[in-house]
Amino acid sequence: MNKTQIQGLAKNIFGIVQAGVGQFLGNKELQMSGLQKHSAGKAKMALGDAREIIKYAVNEKRNQNKQALIIPLQLTSHR
Repeated sequence: MNKTQIQGLAKNIFGIVQAGVGQFLGNKELQMSGLQKHSAGKAKMALGDAREIIKYAVNEKRNQNKQALIIPLQLTSHR
């Protein structure tokens, strides 16, 4: 889990709590503010997920490139 995902999760949870408190108190402004934070938190979590996917893909590509370099070296060293 990266920093962006954690920040998004925190904002998401805070928004849910704030919206619930707003609903309980009958305060529409507080409720709407909570729903906005909830949505922003979900979006930030999705951004964090995308970053993790990209990071994983880049690492996989690097590992493939390392393997591509190692195999020819092994083949030529046996001659």
